[in-house]
Amino acid sequence: MVNVGPIGCIPCMRDLNPFSGDKCVQFPNHLAQLFNTQLKNLVDELKTNLKGSLFVYGDAYHIMEDIMMNYSKYGRV
Repeated sequence: MVNVGPIGCIPCMRDLNPFSGDKCVQFPNHLAQLFNTQLKNLVDELKTNLKGSLFVYGDAYHIMEDIMMNYSKYGRV
């Protein structure tokens, strides 16, 4: 299961919130992080309760955050 990425950084959210300037909109990102915490807990619970099943938690939020913050290490800009 893959979590929700930093939705406050998508162009639509930034366009709808012009006061954020060049930065990501914090409130949607906060909501995404709250959801992701609950999703991680659910995946852990499923792993515990459904023996023999395989559940993998994909962390898209922090992957995308790293790409945005450290874009130069991923190639030319």
